[in-house]
Amino acid sequence: MNRIFSLIFLLLLSQVSYSSCFDVSVSINENTPDGKTWDGNGGLPDLKACFSDEWGYRCKVKNKTEPYCKDSLNCDLGVVYFIGAHTEVELTDIDLNNDDPIASKSCGVGASCNLGNAFVVFEKASCE
Repeated sequence: MNRIFSLIFLLLLSQVSYSSCFDVSVSINENTPDGKTWDGNGGLPDLKACFSDEWGYRCKVKNKTEPYCKDSLNCDLGVVYFIGAHTEVELTDIDLNNDDPIASKSCGVGASCNLGNAFVVFEKASCE
């Protein structure tokens, strides 16, 4: 009987959403997939990073028009809170007129994720 209760407990525990904090960093390829520079004048991307998981959709930007990291191929986004084992990652180069998509993909939280045109690393961090 104890084995049955233990099995039921483990089954219920496995259904609980995973939640934790991770220090997130992004590395972006130097050129767009078609070989062009990110900005017409040869500039580097201005990153907006968005995440969608069981907690909802949210973006890391300084404000609506200012990227989190400006003119950079590498960006430390700081600590991000996630609920669930996966998140949809959406990276965008913010421009004055038309923003350029960098990459998007569903990634496992807590691992490195290759988005093709960018690489995202999730390192376990304190939520405090």
